[in-house]
Amino acid sequence: MKNLKLGLLAFQIEFRWLLIRRDRRKGKKLLEAGNAYSSRKLLRLNHSFSKHCAAVMRAQHEYERRSGINS
Repeated sequence: MKNLKLGLLAFQIEFRWLLIRRDRRKGKKLLEAGNAYSSRKLLRLNHSFSKHCAAVMRAQHEYERRSGINS
């Protein structure tokens, strides 16, 4: 059961990093297109990016705690 939970956490971490990379690419394209930093699109993207970053940090901490990496 422990390995299953660790595998699920690992999947969640990798998936969140995939979403973070996607959001970074979108943000770069929006800025290159001349959108202002305070545009609605960039603010919405920043909110999504922040949620994914917080979630991946929590998941990584939980993975380390459960696997005993930082004991």
